[in-house]
Amino acid sequence: MKKLIPPSQGVVEAVDATTCEVRFAANDLGPLVSGVVRIYWPFEILDPPELRAAVHEHARRLLNS
Repeated sequence: MKKLIPPSQGVVEAVDATTCEVRFAANDLGPLVSGVVRIYWPFEILDPPELRAAVHEHARRLLNS
């Protein structure tokens, strides 16, 4: 994951041997959505709920295109 997310874009911290937590920071949801959709593996958005909704909306647009 650290190869996918450079330090200038987010912080990657190992939780255990197979899980990590990624922290992004931005003033707008757009860059956060862009960061999240680059993740190839299954993931869970912990916070904020607005990011979860924005990623779901992005996915709906992709599926409808």
